[in-house]
Amino acid sequence: MKNYEEMAKALLARKEEYERQQQRKKKRREKIALCVASIGILTISSFGIWKSGILLQDSEDVQMANVEKEEEREAEKNDYQIVVSEEDATSSSKKKNKVNGKDKSVNAVNPVDLKKEDYSKVVEEDVSSLSRSSLEDCMVSTDLTYLSEQATEIVAGTVKKVTYDIIKGRTWTKIDIQITDVFKGNLITNDIISVYRLGGYIPLKEYGKYHKDVARFEVDTKEMEHILLKQIFEGEEFSEVGEKSVFYLNQVSSEALLPKGVYERTGGKYGELRIVGDKLLQYQNDGTKLYTWKEVQKSTDKWSK
Repeated sequence: MKNYEEMAKALLARKEEYERQQQRKKKRREKIALCVASIGILTISSFGIWKSGILLQDSEDVQMANVEKEEEREAEKNDYQIVVSEEDATSSSKKKNKVNGKDKSVNAVNPVDLKKEDYSKVVEEDVSSLSRSSLEDCMVSTDLTYLSEQATEIVAGTVKKVTYDIIKGRTWTKIDIQITDVFKGNLITNDIISVYRLGGYIPLKEYGKYHKDVARFEVDTKEMEHILLKQIFEGEEFSEVGEKSVFYLNQVSSEALLPKGVYERTGGKYGELRIVGDKLLQYQNDGTKLYTWKEVQKSTDKWSK
């Protein structure tokens, strides 16, 4: 049996619980009374019944059920609005990404697979004596103002992919870049474009299909299959994935041998400034030259307006 102290505590707890229940019922009655009074449902006769307490319990249950249903509907409505809002945001983001960047890169004509054969030997060759390929490539000048005037597009971009291409026996490097900034022209941020430049790799066996001077390498036919020829134009090193540069570009004409829609650097190697820290490096015939971003911006301001 419980002792006196335990019984007292139990009675006190029950009393407190009873008072809390009464308080909740009182708040419900006040809320229901306001709802009923506002819409004028009860008549004077029914008011007497309500006053006597006979109808109060049933009315309270009905009204509480309605209130709870209304609260559930509001909660469902809020949940739905949140879901729709998130879907709209996702849809908007997708549309924005689609508008703000397009993949305009092209496929290589005859790409070189450097992993296809076991190339045990690489032979380097300077091909600077070869003629340039186009009018755009012949705009030779190191002057940034001149390059800014001649280029139709001036952009900063990151190299995403490097492919070595063979077009009618001539080696090319196809650089797919993703644009990060636009200084001049109609390209937009996040566009991916293909830029072609002279020089690249070609298997010696493939070289022999187009050129009759393959004998100068003094190798037999079997050995030829494992030799890779690296053709370097004007001493410029090849691009690597992840490199960042400012490109002065012109889209190739329809008469060019290159694929439709690709770009060439205006002035060849002079039309690419490789980003090195907070400076920009330009290859020149007697070495390299460093520019500041302020100098580059100043040279493009006139033509970007």
